[in-house]
Amino acid sequence: MVAKLAVPSLDFLQQALNSHRYALQLNGESADVLFNTAQVMISIAEYVTEAGIFSAQADSVSLLREALELLSACFTRQEQLVEEQNANSMEAEGGVAIDQEVPAAQPEASAAGDTAPEDEEESEYVSVQAYITPSDLLDTARSSLTALTLLITLDDPSNVSPLAKMGITLVEDKIPQYLSQVEAEERAQEEPDVLLERAQFHAALTVADLKLGTASANDSLGRLQQAFEPLDTTANVAVMCTYADSLVELTTTAQNFSPSSAATTCWSTLSKAQDLYAAAVKINDTEAKERKARVYESRGDVELLRFNLATTPAAGLSAAIQKSAPTLIKNAQTYYRGAMNLFRAEGDAEAAGKVEVRGLIATMLEGKLNGNVGQQIVAALGQKGEAGRAVAMDMLRESLLPEDWDQDVM
Repeated sequence: MVAKLAVPSLDFLQQALNSHRYALQLNGESADVLFNTAQVMISIAEYVTEAGIFSAQADSVSLLREALELLSACFTRQEQLVEEQNANSMEAEGGVAIDQEVPAAQPEASAAGDTAPEDEEESEYVSVQAYITPSDLLDTARSSLTALTLLITLDDPSNVSPLAKMGITLVEDKIPQYLSQVEAEERAQEEPDVLLERAQFHAALTVADLKLGTASANDSLGRLQQAFEPLDTTANVAVMCTYADSLVELTTTAQNFSPSSAATTCWSTLSKAQDLYAAAVKINDTEAKERKARVYESRGDVELLRFNLATTPAAGLSAAIQKSAPTLIKNAQTYYRGAMNLFRAEGDAEAAGKVEVRGLIATMLEGKLNGNVGQQIVAALGQKGEAGRAVAMDMLRESLLPEDWDQDVM
């Protein structure tokens, strides 16, 4: 529905947040309102991160912290309701207990023609509260873990320690506990997603530790492999792409925070990520089709990262790898072009425009490598104006480009 609205997604989410904040003012103790408000906050932070809106990440950190507070309050309220349910010997039909205000049923008219009282001031009210189940507690715990994982990714690494402790409690204690209490059919359905969320949390922690310098690139790679080891990395597209994304994130972090000893590890890690992406797009299911454009874009990014390594003499990589640079930069252009066409077919003009600029920059880098940058490419990039410069800045932040990528060209 959002895709069909004439409102930017971020604006729509912000409107939803404003509405939920108003609902909180009306009933700040409602578990549903607390949970749903936190969900909107998490959705905004996820959108900002996925769209690469770096200027909004500080706001996302604040929203995620607020979301965690709301989820904590929601969890406290849910546990209170569970205690009331257990202590209350009354078993209402349909698993309903008394709590939300609704008009009480009026007495039926008697055979003698008596009618129910019409004075509203004398009406009685009860309230209806949906029964709290282990599924509800599981949902709250999982949402808390999602918020924590994203916050660890966005926040300053020095703030990670208390977040890590909270996350460990969730993944090792609360989530397994509530998962074990749901019905077997639901448990079988939810368990793969729960395991993936657990792996994402550990991946975020691994990257944070690498940024802090408390782990080496090789050790971090080992931790990442261990996190995804229980998952299906050969046929589950979501797992494969998430694992590949984590490997790329680990690589760019290692290049920025541990460059002296990371080149060989980075090369092998990027190669593994490319293999995962390549296998994922060959799987013919709905998940693969929905991710295909993004996967092609990611494959272009990986080739660009490998190109940067191959053309950096200080990296000390083998002569064979260095000679692969022309092939790598051509591959990057091919993948970006494929992503652009797929985004256009999906009707996502904004994403298509961004990836088109990435392709143009890759073409320009190929020209620099050959000592012959065509003026047509330079002109095409210039025509993209501020939008093109914004994409280039994003690529710099993502470590896809060296600082001097446009030296002597633009």
